[in-house]
Amino acid sequence: AKVFHCLGNFDVAGVFDALALLGFSFKAEAMTDDFRREILERARNVMKDTVSRETVRANVKIDMAEQKERVRKAMEEGKTAKASYSPLWFLDGLPKCVMAFLRMLQILRGLCVALDAQGLPILQILCSRSREALQQGSLREELSSSLKLYTGREGLSRKLPSESETVSPRSAQLPFRRQDAALEERIRAKLEALREAGRMVGAQVAVVSGGALICDVSGGSLSSTDSRPVRCSTRFPMLGAVGGVGALAVLRALRRLANDPNNAFGITSVKEALNMPVARFWPGFGGGGSGVTLRALLGHAAGLQDAFPVGFSASHLDRVATMSEHLEQVPLHGPYEPRYA
Repeated sequence: AKVFHCLGNFDVAGVFDALALLGFSFKAEAMTDDFRREILERARNVMKDTVSRETVRANVKIDMAEQKERVRKAMEEGKTAKASYSPLWFLDGLPKCVMAFLRMLQILRGLCVALDAQGLPILQILCSRSREALQQGSLREELSSSLKLYTGREGLSRKLPSESETVSPRSAQLPFRRQDAALEERIRAKLEALREAGRMVGAQVAVVSGGALICDVSGGSLSSTDSRPVRCSTRFPMLGAVGGVGALAVLRALRRLANDPNNAFGITSVKEALNMPVARFWPGFGGGGSGVTLRALLGHAAGLQDAFPVGFSASHLDRVATMSEHLEQVPLHGPYEPRYA
């Protein structure tokens, strides 16, 4: 189900995660990013809408010509792994259950061609059914707690909080909470309306006023393929969205400092502050005395991509003191080329 869902949504990484889970073994030398995308396109073509006999014959001739050209180039370049007429030359191993399914799919397409049943949306049908299967599977504890496609990159070590765990990470960090029941009820109703209209999958809403958390609600499900509910304590992998949110928070803080003539850093403008070293605000950063500026840090040019702890995972980010200590020990002098991963 995961394979079909990812094929339908052009999710290259998801496809190969699912194939690895099924027991596929790929030749390492073949697995470039370009080739992964090519495999995804080929797999989509195998399951595309059925066509006429004439189109099938024409496609077979094109495929054979491409295979011959690939083998010819591989022989000239001495790349023996590619010098095979097998369309699955890049595999070291293929599970028997998958082979049986591919044969069944070929039979189905062959029947459609023989009956001239054109336009049968095979991939669309499989995607729809796979989404339903993934949603149902997410509600089964034995699957959602054991399969990587539900547990995420950190595998079985990460579990959803129980229903009794109502305190969210953000509420624990604020000095106090002053609940506005009427506001929370209105927000819940709005989230439910968005979900029923198909305009939202899952969401969390927190409102802070006067230093107090007055609204902390959630609604919907974890994803379009995971029906487990979103709670206030649910963590989401924000990835690239974190940069924008983090930069906005830093800029707002710098503006407040610039508006305070008595600030401890002597900042008179946000532009001036962005050109200051991070060590001006955090003396131990980057091994101490680092020349990396706030501008470089916010622009992904601080070199942090190569400064992760050994065995880094998302759970490290919950240990603020440990990460702070680590970043004070890693030398970061800069400037570095901007990188996002």
